[in-house]
Amino acid sequence: MLPEQVFALLHAYVSMQRIEEFLNEAEVPDWASSLKSDISPDVSEDKIGFKAASFEWDVAPKNEPSRFTLGPLNIEFPKGKLTLVIGPTGSGKSALLNALLGGLEHATIKDNIIFGSRLGYDEARYQAVIEACALTRDLEVFDAGDSTEIGEKGITLSGGQRARIALARALYSQASLILLDDPLAAVDMHTAQHLVKNALSGPLAENRTIILVTHHITLCLPVASYLVELSFGDVLHWGTIQSLQERGQLQQLVAAEDIKDDSLPDTEAVTLENEADLAAGMQVTNPTRKPSSGKLVEAEARAEGRVSLRSYLTYIRAAGIIAWILTLLLVIQMRLINIAVQFYLARWGEAYEDSEASRSNQNWHWPWERLPSPNQNVVPWLMIYFYLSMAGAFSVLAYISLGYYASLQASRTLFNAMLTRLAAAPTRFFDITPIGRILNRWTSDINTVDGQLQSSFRAALYGSLNFLASFTVIICVVPSFAPFAVVIAWLYVRLAPSYVQASRDLRRLESVSLSPAFAGFDELLRGLPHVRAFGMEKRYQDGFYKKVDKFQSFDHVYWLVANWLRWRYDCLGSVVVFLTTVFALWSGIGDGLAALVIVQAEVFAEASRQLVTVLAQLELDFNSVERIVEYLDVPQEAPAMIEEKRPPAYWPSNSGELSVNNLEVKYAPDLPSVLHQISFTVRPSEKIGVVGRTGSGKSTLALSLLRIVEPCGGSIVIDGVDISTIGLDDLRTRVTIVSQDVSLFSGTIRSNLDPFAEHTDQECWEVLERCHLTSVLNRSGENNSSVPLDTPISQSGSLSAGERQLVALARAVLRRSSVVIMDEATSQIDTDLDDQIQRTIREEFASSIVITIAHRLKTVLDYDRILVLGGGEVLEFDTPRTLINKRGGVFREMCKASADWPMLRSIALGKEVTNGSSS
Repeated sequence: MLPEQVFALLHAYVSMQRIEEFLNEAEVPDWASSLKSDISPDVSEDKIGFKAASFEWDVAPKNEPSRFTLGPLNIEFPKGKLTLVIGPTGSGKSALLNALLGGLEHATIKDNIIFGSRLGYDEARYQAVIEACALTRDLEVFDAGDSTEIGEKGITLSGGQRARIALARALYSQASLILLDDPLAAVDMHTAQHLVKNALSGPLAENRTIILVTHHITLCLPVASYLVELSFGDVLHWGTIQSLQERGQLQQLVAAEDIKDDSLPDTEAVTLENEADLAAGMQVTNPTRKPSSGKLVEAEARAEGRVSLRSYLTYIRAAGIIAWILTLLLVIQMRLINIAVQFYLARWGEAYEDSEASRSNQNWHWPWERLPSPNQNVVPWLMIYFYLSMAGAFSVLAYISLGYYASLQASRTLFNAMLTRLAAAPTRFFDITPIGRILNRWTSDINTVDGQLQSSFRAALYGSLNFLASFTVIICVVPSFAPFAVVIAWLYVRLAPSYVQASRDLRRLESVSLSPAFAGFDELLRGLPHVRAFGMEKRYQDGFYKKVDKFQSFDHVYWLVANWLRWRYDCLGSVVVFLTTVFALWSGIGDGLAALVIVQAEVFAEASRQLVTVLAQLELDFNSVERIVEYLDVPQEAPAMIEEKRPPAYWPSNSGELSVNNLEVKYAPDLPSVLHQISFTVRPSEKIGVVGRTGSGKSTLALSLLRIVEPCGGSIVIDGVDISTIGLDDLRTRVTIVSQDVSLFSGTIRSNLDPFAEHTDQECWEVLERCHLTSVLNRSGENNSSVPLDTPISQSGSLSAGERQLVALARAVLRRSSVVIMDEATSQIDTDLDDQIQRTIREEFASSIVITIAHRLKTVLDYDRILVLGGGEVLEFDTPRTLINKRGGVFREMCKASADWPMLRSIALGKEVTNGSSS
């Protein structure tokens, strides 16, 4: 008991040190948190800006030469006006917004827009926001309208839809200051024009200070009042639009932008009715209708009744059956040695009173009866006791060691099995399963298997043998106690089921109630800037308290039930000891045996209570195994490799085609199709641009090419191989995708660029230079500065969104795949750098099939052909020249609504002439 308490105290000490370290971390300033609203900020309400301010991200070491510094800043933003913040990729635009101080919470679209606003639900304002943010058509697509649950991180929405819902949230609020980090980058040009005209300059933006980070300078300039240009953390130009124009600085920016941007500030934005035509005339319905629940994430399943036999067998097999057999044998040995020691001590005490004559008259002798009287020589008695004690000590040591080994082996096996299953789970599983639920399995349940379960399992084995052994000893020494023992045992058994059932269900409820707390905390960390910006800390804090209180309430009731059982068993234990003592004295046995029986009666009483509680606790702990086993049954993706269907080593070759035939894709069997039997063929080394309105199915097509979303109909054939017939590893290692939402991992530039160390440092360096990463990551702006490959990269924070996309692009160039998919791969990059990147793509992937999904029309205008999607169907697919000359064509109308229709037309015609001359 004492070692366990010392161990628990050490654990508590380590935990308190970690809590103390966290509490000693620096906090945000008082003015940056609504939890400290009683402290008034020492600034004027009429002024928003910076005065001799400098900022750093606390990621790189202090002595790191490339450590990014923003400032010094001396800027005052005009109140009630729109301010543009511009600059190249990595110049500090997003850092500036954070200095003034994302994501969506797991709720419905309507809840995300209202977001705890003090207004509550204002129907007129809500509908105006929906219209201004071009969400009307999107809500009509969802069966449940704005009651659709969007999932964690807005997983069910496209990038453009997430951006517009976040913008709608800002506009719906009554905030006088709105910070927008380039929401136009994630939407097509038609939608961007609509947002500028109706959201950034309409009635909803009136008398509100809006600071907008954007690369669409020309598009936003007519509605802006102030402009700030950043470069490598420094302010190059700032001032009102009029003052910049008078100084001649504005003309330089506009002249450069006119060449790069596809937008038209004074052109009427495409109306929602025109967008409906682009979306192939989807049915118009009320966006707030609720024909279905819109529920994405179902309540966490909770088992009922007893833990299944499969859970016990899974745990035993995970540890190894031999290990548990040896553990059982050691427990039996320990108990037999313990009983032998007690008998020996009892006989040793009686030996002081026995005479030599009485011992010599006995016909049969115990081994110790042959020992000399302890009155004459006590050494033999001491040596036997020493040997018995040592045997018991070594048995205990072997038992504990083997128990811990079996427990760790079981835990490791279950952990690896769950990791393997989850790693191969389809994306739909993660869409409908909150991260908190998964974290609960990895933390709480695995922790139970690591520690508590093996203790409960050993205690159950030991308690069972204690119960049987003590009962046997009492009956053998005092047979007359047997009838009473049966009655008492029945009473023990009678009380057990109520406790076991109640405690089991309480533990299951406790386990289920912990998942929302994990999910809420994870959601808060990811969306903390938005929570602070909207002053919602108190709301999230109260919500977290409620979730923890719910969890603690189940735990509190569980211990009340445990105390209920303990009181009753203690009473029965007292009765057992009393009756055993009476029968031992009445039967006239020796003093030593009487003491032995009384001791065993106490052991019997304690073992009876312990056995029930431990067996109940064991079943409760096996609830964690049951929850882990549940994740061992999650659906799986297709096999990683199919040996008899492996493609050749050279597949796909540069001479192969990519053919999509009647492709139909659903995200789940019970959901409508996203792509409707689309067909097209990409010739060898052809560059295909994919355009269409937000939500038209462009990203779904990209995911289908890697079978991240499995088609429910049709086929995709690459270089003569139907990709549905081969293993996923063979497919995904040969086809490269650069997605809109880039995933980087904590480490270095090299580990993110070449995670499997398949390339030399020189090759990595050359790729960085060709993708213009060396100049972008060079924070100092000097041409002779270099960025080492071991420069640290954090999972989120050390690189801007554009820089992260460049790293992903460099990773794709390093792989040199024959099929490359770009899903908005340069949406967060400034237009000047985008032009350079497009030249790099054409050079590096000259012999590869490239499919590029883009909102910027100029990005794909010089591609070989353009695929126009709308409503999950192919609206047009032809060369840019053919499409741009097609009267009434969708692509032509998209280009005509853009900024430089003559320039776009000339680029398309020039591309076709070049092709024609070469052929």
